[in-house]
Amino acid sequence: MVDWWGGNFDPNGKRIVRFNGKHWFVKFKPDPEERRRDYLAYLLGRNWANIAEVRPLSESEFAELQSADIALPDWASADNTFLVRLVQDYSLDQLPKVDLNSAVASELVFSLWIRRRDAHTANRGYIDGIPVFFDHQTALLGEIHLRTLDVFFQVVPDAGYACRWRVEEIGTAIDISTAELRRIGKARDVSLHVVSNRECFSQAIQAAAEQVDSQNRVDWFTKALEAGYSEPGAIEVTKFLVRTCKELEAAIERMRSVIFSP
Repeated sequence: MVDWWGGNFDPNGKRIVRFNGKHWFVKFKPDPEERRRDYLAYLLGRNWANIAEVRPLSESEFAELQSADIALPDWASADNTFLVRLVQDYSLDQLPKVDLNSAVASELVFSLWIRRRDAHTANRGYIDGIPVFFDHQTALLGEIHLRTLDVFFQVVPDAGYACRWRVEEIGTAIDISTAELRRIGKARDVSLHVVSNRECFSQAIQAAAEQVDSQNRVDWFTKALEAGYSEPGAIEVTKFLVRTCKELEAAIERMRSVIFSP
């Protein structure tokens, strides 16, 4: 398991666990808000986008991790430690999107909505050629300056930003390898996505936008509370999601102007 820069996330093999019949990566961040953002993103997208499952931990479950020789820093706690399901643990019948074009479109539209700029190849894996994505700490007001579209699409030479999102049509004859796409994306310094048909992908973008707009706004507030936000925090993030939903059409037009660039 490596990050964008090629560093090993788990050099000693002590951050992967089996729990409730699934395999998970143990993730911890100093700021508990990052756990809340990752979990809220999962709650918002789990029924219509291929987002890897996120599971918070109870105090007793965290204590089990501590006693199981899991590599945890001294500052780790149940509030800032959580589980992210390994992409390799999924099968196609467990994913809401099993068509490549729809899967890519839903990830990108979802990322526009929650202002997840880090939609690059190190934050995605493939199951039988279908992408599953993860990692949302920059989204949902994690980087407040990204609230505006001008900043979100600012031109910078960094694949972690939306200006570097790229989509390529590959047809149906090419096997999609997680490792190969990560190699190409890193070499070109782009967030590379592949689709089988550009026209179908374009139609799927519109369908994903309609999926966001059709949701109950009150449900977003409820999910924020479930993710662990305080009531004022849940109100703030819900207002953010309402505003970015209203801006989604403009955001998609901005995205279309960059994703098929060289």
